[in-house]
Amino acid sequence: MVAREGTRVELRTAPLTVVALVVFVLVDAALVWWAFASVRSDGAASASEGPMPTLPGAASPTAGGTPAPSSAPAAAPEPTAAAGAPGGSRAATSSRYLYAVDPSTAHRGVRGGCPGPGTTFESTTDGGATWTPSPVEFADVRAIAQADADVIVVIARDAATCGLGAFWSFVDGDDWEPAGEYQSPWTADAATVTSPAGQPSTPCGDDGSGVADVAGRGTAEAVALCADGSLVTTSDAGATWSAAPPVEGAVAVAAASDRYLVAVAGSDGCEGLRVIPVGGGEASSIGCLAAEVVPGETAVDVAGDGTIWVWSGDVIARSGDGGATW
Repeated sequence: MVAREGTRVELRTAPLTVVALVVFVLVDAALVWWAFASVRSDGAASASEGPMPTLPGAASPTAGGTPAPSSAPAAAPEPTAAAGAPGGSRAATSSRYLYAVDPSTAHRGVRGGCPGPGTTFESTTDGGATWTPSPVEFADVRAIAQADADVIVVIARDAATCGLGAFWSFVDGDDWEPAGEYQSPWTADAATVTSPAGQPSTPCGDDGSGVADVAGRGTAEAVALCADGSLVTTSDAGATWSAAPPVEGAVAVAAASDRYLVAVAGSDGCEGLRVIPVGGGEASSIGCLAAEVVPGETAVDVAGDGTIWVWSGDVIARSGDGGATW
């Protein structure tokens, strides 16, 4: 009996033991899975909350997803010397224009752009001591074609349409209207020079090299100052251009009745400007004009009687002896 009773108890408790073991294994597996899932969840949360890595040189995204510009400015390329002029000097296109009438009278201004403000026109009748501004109805002045006691003709762009044309005034610049017949001057626009007959050419090269300044003598002859500092001339209205003797430091050109002139900055013994004939000898033999030369802010012209006018920086000056004295 004893043996039978013990056997009955063993049969009754064995299933309970198996069930308990299975439950234990299941609970243990559940705890292990929960712990693993918790660790993965915490790690993902930390990764999403921290800053995102960026590649070297890439911009960091902003909150809206648009890349933010890098705080470090891009390195500018090192300037290289141009091959056309001695020493690799360059000439900036002048932002100014100047037209000399006689020793007392001249017109000047800032070319300006189109569209946009900035164009000015001023006149003097007392040798540059005082200047009278005029209202302008044009922009981006290319040249003054004519200026005398009767009429002033300006080649510029229409302020509304930016179309290139001519404007004239019969009241000393107090009022302007589209011009009728007039004698066209030599003009430069970017890399193109246009003759009085309307013939365009690229004197500084077909590669688009810019023209810093141009001055004409009649309808067939002109001199152009290229952006690389070199000088070229034509005697056939721009059909062909020939290299002129190089001038170190050339910043502007003008045409007299019998020669071309070039304004030179920073020549030996002169911290300002000299105006010398193109191919006419050493600059040191010409008088020095005390002026602060700012790139693109020098203009020179010759009046009908030979008086040279120069506008550079804040200085307006005249010379009646070919630039020997000012």
